[in-house]
Amino acid sequence: MSRLPERADAVVIGGGVVGTSIACRLAESGVGTVLLERGALGSGSSGTTAGVVRTYFPGNPLISSLAVRSLAAYRSLGERTGTDLGLERIGLLVLFTDEEQVRDFRQTQAAQRAAGVDVELVTAAEAARLNPLVDERTVLAAAWSPEAYACDPAAIVRGYAALARQAGAALHTDTPVTGIDPD
Repeated sequence: MSRLPERADAVVIGGGVVGTSIACRLAESGVGTVLLERGALGSGSSGTTAGVVRTYFPGNPLISSLAVRSLAAYRSLGERTGTDLGLERIGLLVLFTDEEQVRDFRQTQAAQRAAGVDVELVTAAEAARLNPLVDERTVLAAAWSPEAYACDPAAIVRGYAALARQAGAALHTDTPVTGIDPD
């Protein structure tokens, strides 16, 4: 472990996808940034995630709009660093088994589209065509969003960490935070 600085403008605790992306943005903005991670970068929840990035979150256009921005940020990260983030389009089906779910989808579809989400209502037969594991006799319809991707969270962490370091952030691994003293 390298020596910690006496002062920093910002201290980021946690070196996963969120922590490294925050450290990157702060450092690129000229903020003196230190990131502290108790283990290796990406060894916490980012290292155990399912590795899926999606833009459609049923019933919540605000979260969906943030997800659209996140996907754009990941694509930009891959371009800026030349890092293969493993983005492979897989799509997302949300199955509806009752009329209320279909009605709720129809009520929020315009807001989802306004948030930048590509999502449509498909029939049970179309859902079964999109995913052969779906038994069309057990669903009424489904929401289909092609903008869902498998990804490599470790590559995302590496990409943001590299950019953060380039921008001057100090990243310290094997450095658990045991307390915070604002002075």
